[in-house]
Amino acid sequence: MKMKGISSVVAIILILMIVVSLAALAYVWFMTVFTSLTGAAGEAATGAEKAIGTSFKIEAAKNITPGPTATIKVSMRNIGTVDIDMSKIAVYLDGIQQDSANLEGDIGTLSVDDVRSFNITNVATPCDRVLQVTVPAGASDATTTVC
Repeated sequence: MKMKGISSVVAIILILMIVVSLAALAYVWFMTVFTSLTGAAGEAATGAEKAIGTSFKIEAAKNITPGPTATIKVSMRNIGTVDIDMSKIAVYLDGIQQDSANLEGDIGTLSVDDVRSFNITNVATPCDRVLQVTVPAGASDATTTVC
């Protein structure tokens, strides 16, 4: 009885097909991993750039209406390199966050080198309070209110 096997040519072709298939699979896997890593790094870099470019200064914080529930007028200047969405700021008086319903006035986008003012209403004892404003990017500034 004769033993028959595959010829050496067919064996080489099969081995080459397996190697090419494995190389293609490895290429697709590495490209997927590389794309996801560079995409996440790009998003982190964009967020860091925005955080670094976000800077502002409170120019004034003054009581403009005397009485038991006063109004404090706050003026802010954007000294950074990116616009600031004023609708997303957080305002604190002596460390207590103020309700957004008590913020009124020029709430919009604070462009670079621009000044915007807004009012904090229904403030009891408005004089000599520590006013702090923060933005989502992490920038913050504080001052003391005057009467």
